[in-house]
Formats: sequence, structure tokens, C-alpha cells
Amino acid sequence: MDASATKLGEEEYVSVEEDFLVAEVLTSEALLKLMFALEKGPKTVTLLSPVVPRSTAHRLLRKLERVGLVKSGKGLSGKRVYYKLTTAGERVLAEVERALAGYVRALLERYGERVEGGLAMDAEEFEKAVGALRLPVEEVARIAGLEKVERDGKTALLLKA
Repeated sequence: MDASATKLGEEEYVSVEEDFLVAEVLTSEALLKLMFALEKGPKTVTLLSPVVPRSTAHRLLRKLERVGLVKSGKGLSGKRVYYKLTTAGERVLAEVERALAGYVRALLERYGERVEGGLAMDAEEFEKAVGALRLPVEEVARIAGLEKVERDGKTALLLKA
């Protein structure tokens, strides 16, 4: 194993170079949205255009391909170019998701309420708190493993203990 790699779990490793890419993805709204869109499977620039503008998508996809996080290839017709995450891209995105989940956990520990079964936070307050991420709240909640629950007639998000 490369001496510049960091152990993440039982078998996953992220290199130092990938650590820098994780930081870049976390600090770029467009990169973050693009990576999450590609997580769902191969996409053309046209399919990515609701997520980021086409010109931005082209620029970022070239950059991601250059650093090995994305791979492009022609579709079955040979006309359209599809982009998909590489194994390295999947590792970087997994680390991004771990960082976001840690942020949400810290947020709930600080501002949430201890309830039976875990930590809860009012859904509207949670939305305000994570709004700066500029990601769909549902996506952030999914990444953090939060569950929607009803508390006192209001919707809350629960992080199970």
C-alpha cells in the first residue's frame, strides 16, 4: 500500500491526493452537486444541466476526468458522451458523505434535543442550519441517516442513537 494512503474502514483507503480532492468537492457547490448526480449512474451533460449549467458541467467534468474521478465514454448509439464516477471518484464521494454526516451529527449534538432513541431537530430549523450547503435537505438527511418523525405536531429529523 502507498505510504500516502489513509485507512478509512476495514478495507477502504483514500490517498493524500484524494484527501485534497475531498476538500475541493466539499467547498464547491457545483462540484458537490455534480458528484452527487453522477453517484446515481452515468449521465450526459444534458442530463446534468438541471444540476449545474452546461458550460460549468463541461469544465468540471474535464477537470474530474483529468484527475481520475470521472470517466467518459460513448453511449450505445455512439453519439452521446456519458460520464460516470471511477472507483477513485466513488471513494472521494464516500469520504465527502462521511464528512457531511459528521457535520450533521455535530449539528444535532449541539443544537438538537435528546429524545428517546437519539437526537431530534425540528425540520425547519434543520433546513435553515444546513441551507449554506446548498444541497437538497432530503439529500443531506439521507447521507446523515436521519429519519423523519412527528413530534408535537411538527416534523422533526431524528438521528438514531
